[in-house]
Amino acid sequence: MKEGRPIRCPVYSYVEHNRTEETREILPTKVIIVEGILIFQNPTLRDMFDIKIFVETDADVRILRRALRDVEERGRTLQSVVTQYLTTVKPMHEQYVEPSRKFADIIVLEGGRNLVALEMIMQRIREAEQGKIYDEYSEKENEILTAIVQRVEPKGVYVELGRTEGILPDSEWMPGEEYHIDDHIKVYVLEVNRTGREMLRGPQVRVSRIHPGLVKRLFE
Repeated sequence: MKEGRPIRCPVYSYVEHNRTEETREILPTKVIIVEGILIFQNPTLRDMFDIKIFVETDADVRILRRALRDVEERGRTLQSVVTQYLTTVKPMHEQYVEPSRKFADIIVLEGGRNLVALEMIMQRIREAEQGKIYDEYSEKENEILTAIVQRVEPKGVYVELGRTEGILPDSEWMPGEEYHIDDHIKVYVLEVNRTGREMLRGPQVRVSRIHPGLVKRLFE
């Protein structure tokens, strides 16, 4: 999914406590959230995460939520829920889940009610996304891209380059060439900056229509 490809995810049976033969397709997105109580125990998996978040919830709240969910949604008896909690869930939580909090980048108290923590997480996600976009486009310096004109100003033309914005300064315009909204043009990537005019749009790319590399690369 990090490579932009869909996956077939096994479907878990809460009745048989095991994977079933059924799978469901999960499509890639810009932000992928991986949820699980043991995901920090696997070093290989941990290294794949850009942000690691541990949600701290009071033990009484956890058992009450578990009892209501398993009885109402999964058709289990209250006795079976309590037995499983005391014999398996609680000991495994203390042995594996609780110690894994040390691997977290952010520890959130009170879950979704902690608005300060939520805002911090959203900001971190935005920064991580911008970093990924910067890495992607910095590798495209001295390459030719297809750009779509978004707006035309006296000192520059702003273009859409897919996941980020580019600027074609007036000094890099083709003499006598006019640009109009939604025009598709070939541009040469001069440089990539980490923050553009609109920071939430990610890094800004400076492009050219007159660089010698444009003609050279077109005829390679």
